[in-house]
Amino acid sequence: MLLPMVVALSLTAAEKPKLAVLDLQVSGATADEGTALTDAVTQQVSKRGFFEVIASGDIRTLLGVERQRQLLGCSDDSSSCTAELAGALGARFVLSGTLSRLGDAYQLSLQTLDTQKSQPVGRSIRIASNVKLALV
Repeated sequence: MLLPMVVALSLTAAEKPKLAVLDLQVSGATADEGTALTDAVTQQVSKRGFFEVIASGDIRTLLGVERQRQLLGCSDDSSSCTAELAGALGARFVLSGTLSRLGDAYQLSLQTLDTQKSQPVGRSIRIASNVKLALV
């Protein structure tokens, strides 16, 4: 476990690969829960120091939602449009996921894609009794 931390500390911002964190898709949970958990996931990934993190909120702030749609020819605010934009910004990796409500529990499913190889590089699923525990 020490080796990844040493490697992360030795990387400068220019050497770190870029990772775009997309908004979580929500199924059965509230939009506010999805937004809050997206922010928490973004913060956790950024804190680890392995990537230069670009949040989907950062992308929207930089370009504006309407301008983003025009540039990409997108008709809606879908995650595929954000993923295309992340690629245009030089983000090699894209983290996307879903927050679902399953009865009394929440399920957080995350996956990371390598945009250069067009393949998944990691997946994770957490089931918790509340949204706060989904990140633990």
